[in-house]
Amino acid sequence: MPHFFISSKDIQGKKALITGPLAHHLKGPLRMKPGERIHLVDEKMRGYHVVLDGIGRSDISGEVIGEDEGRVSDTAVVLAQAIIKGKRMDLIVQKATELGIMEIIPIISERSVVRPTPSGGMKDMRRWQIIAEEASQQSERWDIPSVRAPLSFSEYLDSPDPFDIAMILWERKGKKPMKEILKKGGRRIGLLVGPEGGFTDTEVGRARTKGFIPVTLGQGILRSETAAIAAISITQYELGRLGSVQG
Repeated sequence: MPHFFISSKDIQGKKALITGPLAHHLKGPLRMKPGERIHLVDEKMRGYHVVLDGIGRSDISGEVIGEDEGRVSDTAVVLAQAIIKGKRMDLIVQKATELGIMEIIPIISERSVVRPTPSGGMKDMRRWQIIAEEASQQSERWDIPSVRAPLSFSEYLDSPDPFDIAMILWERKGKKPMKEILKKGGRRIGLLVGPEGGFTDTEVGRARTKGFIPVTLGQGILRSETAAIAAISITQYELGRLGSVQG
């Protein structure tokens, strides 16, 4: 059953009223017709099974025939990702969302090629948030990860975040295997991933002073987007959120 997000104010008793971009999407690309069923989720993680019963010029109405509730995971993985070029950053946002990330923080590091202006950064953030919402719908998540406005590396490190485990991907000496660090467990995990040229020694040193542990994904040097996706996958697997059947 197709899965979409809606505001709770658009659910009135047993009626759902779909407007805006979602209505356009259902009528246009998806060509939804009366009688078809969809699943809607609001910001309170309440789900609604809806049978469409009216296709208007600017809205779609439906009858709520059932309700359910989502479950909030007891662990949160946060990705702080150095901004990389072109569509590769979009790919990271999309795949990180599909893999269950809870928050994405774009970072401008010393070796970042892409350095958005404040206005450009806000525009990028809004685009990434849309990508995150679309990926959440596609993967049938009950929530949408938040995408923050870009921060400099220093601003991010100076913003307190109570991680149980904080890791920075690092391909040089002094690193530890991710699996070893994740054995400690925790409810809030931070991942810090560098740009095309990686982090500098100075940045890694600063991150260490803030509690970040340098970790490796194994032999070989990965592209930034590959490293981010692999790191999230390994983390979620070790936390028991991938590779198991959810009841």
